[in-house]
Amino acid sequence: MTERDASILQDSMAEAVARAYALSQDDEKIEPIVRVDRFGRPVGRIRSGDYVIFYDIRGEREIELTEAFTNPDFRHFPTRPDMDTHWATMIQYDPKLDVRVAFPPPGKIEDTLSEVVSAAGMRQVKISESEKATHVTFFFNGKRKEPFPAEEWVTVPSPHVVLDLSTSPSLSF
Repeated sequence: MTERDASILQDSMAEAVARAYALSQDDEKIEPIVRVDRFGRPVGRIRSGDYVIFYDIRGEREIELTEAFTNPDFRHFPTRPDMDTHWATMIQYDPKLDVRVAFPPPGKIEDTLSEVVSAAGMRQVKISESEKATHVTFFFNGKRKEPFPAEEWVTVPSPHVVLDLSTSPSLSF
């Protein structure tokens, strides 16, 4: 552990996040932060028997993270097989997850714009960058995983450039 890492770990979480922002890390790419006590032991780690409320509503990374704790057959990265946790999510990330859902989906969403256009026999194309593709396709189509007839989905890789807006002459924060 570097001196910088040690100082981040002993800060409050707000200070640690502010320091990460100062290092040009944004919300999507922030390095993991662990709060520790004065002896360097992690504070607030999820343990077996814990009840967890997952309230992030993006639904992409949350599926993998929730699965890591709730699916004994999870194999994407190493997990503790003896972990027995109880999860609740604000929305349904995936119906296959073994969790309680605070606000379950209302049911099948019908007559979306894409469905109506398709039913009228018209062609349509949805073009999006990869980071927003799920929103432009899956969510826009009422959580449908496949395109409607005569609908095409085109995904362009998102650029992975971090802009430093603080140096822009037209913007000030």
